Amino acid sequence: MTPPRFTVLLPTHNRDDVVGFAIESVLRQSEADFELFVVGDGCTDATASVLERYVDTRIRWFDLPKAPGFGYANRNVALREARGELIAYIAHDDLMLADHLSALGEAFLDPAIEWAYSRPLWVGNDGLVVPFAVDLRKPDQFARFMGQANTIPASCVMHRRDSRLAGPWFWPEDVATEGDWTLWKAITGQSADGANLAYVPMATTLHFRADWRRDRTWGPPPLDAWLRAATENAHWPAALRVPVAGAVTPQEAFTRLMESDPAWPAALRAGVTEAVDDLAWSTAGTLPSVVDGLIGTAFGLADTGSHHAAVEITDHLLRVAPYDARVHLARGVGLLGQGRLSEAEMALRSAIELEPALAEAHSQLSHTLAKMGNPAAAFAVVREAIAIAPAATLHAHLGNMLANADQLEDAEHHLREALRLDPRLTSAAHSLAALIDRRERQPS
Repeated sequence: MTPPRFTVLLPTHNRDDVVGFAIESVLRQSEADFELFVVGDGCTDATASVLERYVDTRIRWFDLPKAPGFGYANRNVALREARGELIAYIAHDDLMLADHLSALGEAFLDPAIEWAYSRPLWVGNDGLVVPFAVDLRKPDQFARFMGQANTIPASCVMHRRDSRLAGPWFWPEDVATEGDWTLWKAITGQSADGANLAYVPMATTLHFRADWRRDRTWGPPPLDAWLRAATENAHWPAALRVPVAGAVTPQEAFTRLMESDPAWPAALRAGVTEAVDDLAWSTAGTLPSVVDGLIGTAFGLADTGSHHAAVEITDHLLRVAPYDARVHLARGVGLLGQGRLSEAEMALRSAIELEPALAEAHSQLSHTLAKMGNPAAAFAVVREAIAIAPAATLHAHLGNMLANADQLEDAEHHLREALRLDPRLTSAAHSLAALIDRRERQPS
């Protein structure tokens, strides 16, 4: 028997209310040369009964006991039996548009391509559709993807079953979460700067907000910013607002719309273009000055002890300027003032990741670690920062830390270095004077 071109993997755990719609979206594909593996991860609901509705030899049901975490090990059980050249994924609560397999499959006509993805569309429980823009072919976006966060749902992804360098690709079984991101980075990292990946800048799937997510966020800051902007936009395209009424799930509402209106996917894609253009226009020109002003306000509030207000402002800023290190720094300062030390540490480390030479972020992180009872880490942060960018404020900060630790000779060295770099740094001058006085008062 000739093997199919595609293997579609559909992992599921107790979502008998929506898994049938995901299956039907695969069966409606214009590209029919596929096998569909539905991988049950310890399902205790009626998922098996849902599978009995479908009499299609391309479907195979793996009714497996619960595996650890998100069931990555069970996905590998199915992958070891995959016959398709290309592997695609569909979450049990997501939907494919009818041309998903064919559109992504075209990217692999280039033998250099090993991993491809389409434009993500995120869908809320209220039927609001929000596109996200992420082009990993651009070095800065690829670097953020590899080092900071994943904003590409697995349902958007397709990859070759076998790598020319690594052989068959399997899901990591030694991580508790973000197994998809771990696998994507392993594949794309096989080639310098992501040269083996392809981006299909067209929406081909609908990714619905996971039912287990209990907080108000959608994901990493840039994604959350776009989604919140959509909810506040009165001019959002009509095709990106699908009514979800009563007890109907969003997945059913979208399935019925696609069944009743064959023209809707085209309208959806036109709406995506309109929405992206609108978001770009609304943030052009005025955004940088507004952001700068609000960042200054947040720092001012933190300086006067209004830490809660400072954090609130930076929470809003993260929606429109998620890659501005100063926003994360201001948020870290506010959180530190509130005593929310673990959150402050995360915010300050985000600032440093975005701008490694941001001296104040290192200083504030050092303060935070010291308050958390980790003085060794506090010292290490400042020393590492000085090695990256020897700023006067960092030398002054390290000098004060050393003085407090009674390492007076090293403290004097760093305070003098701070003044050499910036003679106007009065705080360092005062600290040095106090240190010299302290040393002179010591018994000989």
